[in-house]
This record gives sequence, structure tokens and C-alpha cells, in this order.
Amino acid sequence: MFHITEIQGHGSRAILSDIFNNVNSGNTILLLGAGASITERNNYLSSELMDLHKAESGSNYDTDNIRDYVDILSKNP
Repeated sequence: MFHITEIQGHGSRAILSDIFNNVNSGNTILLLGAGASITERNNYLSSELMDLHKAESGSNYDTDNIRDYVDILSKNP
């Protein structure tokens, strides 16, 4: 188990892609709370996380709302 702030540097997109794939397959539980993705060095807002996921997965779900996005992902194999 690790915190998302531990992801940095070259290869971080691949690591995030692996996390999303593991969440999708039911092998990872992603816990996010207010401010969980913001530190002095890293600033991943929900919109940026959605953009990263869309870029890696090639999907383009028509929402900018993180809750709706997660709902769509949980219903979509």
C-alpha cells in the first residue's frame, strides 16, 4: 500500500495507468479524500486525474464531475 504522492518522476503515467487498471479489475481500492492528492510537490486535482485516465485508456466520458466519472467507470467493464 502506498500514497499517491509517492508517485513521481519518469514513469509516473505508467504507474497511474497500472493503478487504474488494478482498480478496474477489482484488485485495488482507491481511497481519495479532500486534499489527498495535493502536496508541496504534487498537485493532482480530480480534473487532472480524469484527464490522465482518459489519455491512458483512450476513453472520453462526457463529464467533468469526478463523482459522475467514477460512477461511469464502476458501471463500465
